[in-house]
Amino acid sequence: MLIQNKIKTLKFLRYFMVILFIIFANIILVRISGFDKNQSKKIELLTEQNKIYKKLSKPKYLKTKEIEEYNKILNITQDQYNEIKDDKIEQNLYWWILVITSIIIWKLNGAILKKIDKTNLKETSPK
Repeated sequence: MLIQNKIKTLKFLRYFMVILFIIFANIILVRISGFDKNQSKKIELLTEQNKIYKKLSKPKYLKTKEIEEYNKILNITQDQYNEIKDDKIEQNLYWWILVITSIIIWKLNGAILKKIDKTNLKETSPK
């Protein structure tokens, strides 16, 4: 009975460690891939667009300098938008890779645990 409890706790610890490994690997890959930077680009783009809409909602009669400024801001935000659109494909690919690697790690862990269980049963079974 004591041996079975130890086996159960070891099993739980192994699953727990694999889950932690998957979580930390995903966090590291997110940092490496620059996914956070892309999110900040989206936030910057939204703030720029909000500024433009606020300015455009003011009086309709604008000076030529203001019109040039609006055009510059619009061009910058359009470039940022195009960058984000291109990065979206890479992000989708990145997330699929994460899912597949997580499944592979989980399956390998299950196979290893089954092998360990078989060896533990052979060792603990009376001969």
